[in-house]
Amino acid sequence: MSKRKFPQAPDSDQQSREAKQFIEHLFHPRFIPRTETDLDKGVDGILELLEDGCATGMRLFYQLKSVGHANRNSDGSISHSIDTTNFNYLGSSQPSA
Repeated sequence: MSKRKFPQAPDSDQQSREAKQFIEHLFHPRFIPRTETDLDKGVDGILELLEDGCATGMRLFYQLKSVGHANRNSDGSISHSIDTTNFNYLGSSQPSA
């Protein structure tokens, strides 16, 4: 094996990839997944609603948060706080016409 050094790929990168794959699988086939790649400030992806096999232009913006371990609530759900600036940003995101 080569002795060359390469940058480490942190666990969070793998967690992010797995989370995106999960979201895309969860909403398939009713949504078209779209990836946000340009210096986003809180939008990790977009899901466009399909209706009778047709793209509607109606989109859902989402932000992913991944952690190595999460504590479950008493009802089995998982909660995670997000900064209100992120929530405001997601709520005001509109696709361009």
